[in-house]
Amino acid sequence: MKKILLLNAVVSFVVSAGVCLGLIWLYDTKYAPRFLAVDLGQIIVKYTEEVQQGRMSIDQVKEKAQQISRLLEEEVKKHPRTVILDKRAVIGGSVLEKTF
Repeated sequence: MKKILLLNAVVSFVVSAGVCLGLIWLYDTKYAPRFLAVDLGQIIVKYTEEVQQGRMSIDQVKEKAQQISRLLEEEVKKHPRTVILDKRAVIGGSVLEKTF
């Protein structure tokens, strides 16, 4: 009798833990918002210096800007609930930072 009660308790615990972990995983992958911080100020300063020093042309900077835009769009397509913020707008918290 005690073995059956113990077995029932263990099975109940394992099933409950599995369901809870599955629901957490589902929420994290499908419903939870993601926040992505991009340091636009740093990007602008970097490419301005590159152009001023003659290492890049304006057309190359435009191409890089389009590449960054495509990368951000791909990130949003992978995770539709992604919110993209300028790094200066982020005060703290768990935020993924992208550098280019």
